[in-house]
Amino acid sequence: MIKIILLLTLFVQLFANDTNTTTTTKSDEFATLILDPLFHAKRESGLTLYDAINKAIALSPKMKAAYQVVVQDKQKVKEVEAGHLPVVNLSGDAGYELRQTANDQKNPNSKSLITSTSNYKKIDLYLTITENLWSGGSIKNAIDEKDAALHASLYSYRDSLENLVVSITKAYFNVVYSEIALKIAKKNMKSYKKILHIVSIKEKNGAATKGDVNFIRANVDNAKNDLVSRKKALSDALAQYVYLLQTESPSQLPFEVDTILYHQDLNTSLALVDSHNAKILKKKSYIEATKFGLLGIKGKFSPKVDFTINGETRNEYDIGLGKREKVNALVTFNYNLYNGNKDESTAIRLLAKMQEQRFLYQDLKHSLTFDIKVLHRSVSSLSESLKLTESEVLATRKVVASYWIAFQHGTQDLQALQLAQRNVNRAEQDYANYKKEFILNSFSLMQKTGTLLQNLSLSYKDRAAEFQADELHMFSRYKDLE
Repeated sequence: MIKIILLLTLFVQLFANDTNTTTTTKSDEFATLILDPLFHAKRESGLTLYDAINKAIALSPKMKAAYQVVVQDKQKVKEVEAGHLPVVNLSGDAGYELRQTANDQKNPNSKSLITSTSNYKKIDLYLTITENLWSGGSIKNAIDEKDAALHASLYSYRDSLENLVVSITKAYFNVVYSEIALKIAKKNMKSYKKILHIVSIKEKNGAATKGDVNFIRANVDNAKNDLVSRKKALSDALAQYVYLLQTESPSQLPFEVDTILYHQDLNTSLALVDSHNAKILKKKSYIEATKFGLLGIKGKFSPKVDFTINGETRNEYDIGLGKREKVNALVTFNYNLYNGNKDESTAIRLLAKMQEQRFLYQDLKHSLTFDIKVLHRSVSSLSESLKLTESEVLATRKVVASYWIAFQHGTQDLQALQLAQRNVNRAEQDYANYKKEFILNSFSLMQKTGTLLQNLSLSYKDRAAEFQADELHMFSRYKDLE
């Protein structure tokens, strides 16, 4: 009878401390766990992933520097294109000329024989127009070489942009899911403290042993260690996020727990690599640039033909000669017969370089194929794990809820309750970790297949256009530095 009274007293105390212990919602059993408040970040609003990415891009000096490489290569194309255009030079001189006339033609240097001295004004103008008629295709190949190098710079810029996007995404969701993991750890700590409180009351009333109390205290200490670890992980994640976005404002912190995910099958992913991956396209552009460079060197083995027009105008009015004009039209032929095999050596070097790039392209494609297969297996496995873990979380929550009722009535073993609590904590942490890894692997897949920017509605050409103002004012800035 006394034992029954003690149990009833304990039951009243427990329900006075926590009226929500046995509360369950039937409709939530089949809801996706990602909608569970437990799996939401602490903030209800903040910076979206898309806005965080755009903010980081705008703040990144590396991205602006990478675009300046594109500007430089664009101007290199224009520099070489000038080789197809006529070269026009205008020169002249103006001044006074002293002219002396001697009567003794046999000894014109004799000062005593000088009979007249003329000091007159002279103005001369020279106009030269030169255009290449034939160079063995070296000019065209040089233009194509620089154009391919420009494309390589654009793909390099896009590759840098994608790397930054992936870094921001990783930092963003590391913060979100570190907060979620911390919330789960705090909930676990609260549950173990509640168990300790119950067992302590039982121990005072003789319904539990000192060993039971120490056993639960050990679990509380373990939960505390886990809590400290989760706090450190969140601190590290926040530090990386603040470093990339240069802000500590709460309104700029991440809060989204989900985003767009990659849904292509393996065969489609592998097919996209060769035509969409930035690194592959950059390598192809390097191969093209080397090929045109090699063709340009071969063009030097051909004769070079230039057409030149020279125009000369002289004004010598002071001595009565008046205005004299002269025009010359020349076709210049130049053919190098021997230069110590310099061109041959350069051609062999460029051929070896092109072969090197081709082998590197094959290795890169093989590496990307392997990475995509691994990521696909990982995403598939994580997707299955999420489904199973979701069911496990819902099931373990039910078990813990039922065990709590039984434990409060004194009909459930302490060991079974703490094991159930450990299982629900592990399942919830696993679910959060699987979800984060699923998102990050999805972004890695989009990057490797070359679909990352288009899925995010980010065009690297549009991003580059934002820096066009810098290019337009390049000359004025250069003059400011002088």
